[in-house]
Amino acid sequence: MKDLRLLGMRALLAKPGFFAFLRGLDRDEALDARDRASFDGAWTHDFTAVEAERGRISREDLRFLDGVREVAFKSAFRASNDAEIAARVADDIDLVAKSFLLHRDDSWSVRVLWSCYRNREFPRNP
Repeated sequence: MKDLRLLGMRALLAKPGFFAFLRGLDRDEALDARDRASFDGAWTHDFTAVEAERGRISREDLRFLDGVREVAFKSAFRASNDAEIAARVADDIDLVAKSFLLHRDDSWSVRVLWSCYRNREFPRNP
């Protein structure tokens, strides 16, 4: 693994308290907002584009991403005590990380999802 952004991502997500912003989250409102067409459509569009190019990602990088995804899920679950919220976080982080590896730096997932997490916000439609 040579991608410094992913190494930095893993380090950031593993910081104690990074996901503390999930503690006060209104679960139902947050998940409903993500299910709205504008958010869900953008997420699905980015996911489909990344999956179409997934074959370009090395096995080594995919194994590393599994670890990043696990860190995200476990840390988010500890903070939120909610498996569905933690799963959404892990899915988001996986999408962002794959976008980085595929050099899709201007993708919706990097611009919106990663920006939200870096600002300690759960991504959703306003």
